[in-house]
Amino acid sequence: EKLPKAADRTVAKGGSTPSKEAATPRRKRQGPPSAGKREQPTAISISQINLQGGTIAFSDVHIKPNVHARMQEVGGTISGLSSKMGALADVNLRGKLHRTSPLEITGKVRPFPDNLFADLSVTFKDIDMTRWDPYARKYVGYTLEKGNLQLELKYLLAKTQLDATNNIVLDRLTLGDKVDSPD
Repeated sequence: EKLPKAADRTVAKGGSTPSKEAATPRRKRQGPPSAGKREQPTAISISQINLQGGTIAFSDVHIKPNVHARMQEVGGTISGLSSKMGALADVNLRGKLHRTSPLEITGKVRPFPDNLFADLSVTFKDIDMTRWDPYARKYVGYTLEKGNLQLELKYLLAKTQLDATNNIVLDRLTLGDKVDSPD
């Protein structure tokens, strides 16, 4: 292929002329694109993801004083992750909330938007309730002196439908002083 004549070339910023590829006229398409034909995306398949020493931080800045939670030492596996239709990955994660309360996340997921699915169980044990004192002050009108919390959460998400079950157990909950709260 011949390069276009000098008069047909443009000078790029900085004074240089384009390369042969950039200066070569583009070829016209050979007919219209195929109508109705949709290319299938490349399938993604990951046999196993190992997580180790992870941290997940949560902050609620809409309450005063702010509430902060840290899930630490998060580790485990996500196995069989695939974008193939019907494939489900196994989730098996463990960690601690505030370094003392065990947490566990288990179940199956398909995190791809065309066929989103999750069936997860999330369990927290022996959570010290006094960390959540700002919520008690705001919504109950009392301080929290002591207590433990157990959470067993179950979430089923299929496409856009969410079904959730939350089992909450309060143990030795002791309220303290009454406080003024507009809520």
